[in-house]
Amino acid sequence: MKKLLSVLIAAAFAAASAGALAQSKDVKSKGGDTVKSKDGKPVTTKAMKDEPKAPPKAEKAKAKSKAAPKKKPMGSDVKTKEGGAVKSKDGMAVKSQGK
Repeated sequence: MKKLLSVLIAAAFAAASAGALAQSKDVKSKGGDTVKSKDGKPVTTKAMKDEPKAPPKAEKAKAKSKAAPKKKPMGSDVKTKEGGAVKSKDGMAVKSQGK
C-alpha cells in the first residue's frame, strides 16, 4: 500500500514537472493566428526563471506506536473560587457531569 502511494506521488510530481516545462510558447488568438505586439513581434509567454526542482526523496516512514486514548474523568467535585466544596440545597456535595 505504501509503495503504491509512493508511485502515485511520484507520478503527480512528474505530471506537474511536465506541465511546467511547456510554459514558454507562442500566444494565439481565437482565430488560431499568432498575436503580435505593437512592434510587430510575435508574443510569447514568459519563460521560467529557474529550472524545476527535483522531487524530494521519499523519507522512510517512522514506526509510531499509537498511544491509547486518554480517559476523561466522568465527573469531578465542583468547587468555589476560594476552593470550598459546593453543596446543593439538600446539603449533598455537587459533582460535575462528564460527557
